Amino acid sequence: MSLLPSSRSANLRWFYSRTRRDGACLIWTGPTSGQGKYPAFYPRGASRGGMVYGHRWIYEQKRGPIPRGMVVMHRCDRPRCVSLRHLRLGTHSDNH
Repeated sequence: MSLLPSSRSANLRWFYSRTRRDGACLIWTGPTSGQGKYPAFYPRGASRGGMVYGHRWIYEQKRGPIPRGMVVMHRCDRPRCVSLRHLRLGTHSDNH
């Protein structure tokens, strides 16, 4: 898994350099979680260590914190899509 650079603008450039357009979706082409399903990487300088999921990371960078008990869902049902237009908050129940 890749490490994210340390500054916010460098982080965003790094993030978007690992995407490609596929219709209305913005598909993550970088590292993925163990199952290979979701975008995943280790941010450098993060206050909480460990792996982060790309769709959650970009949501928080652009829209703010994810409230406790909420998940970031894909309107397009494509787990590797990181387009903000396709990401929304919901509950685990909403996501099934």
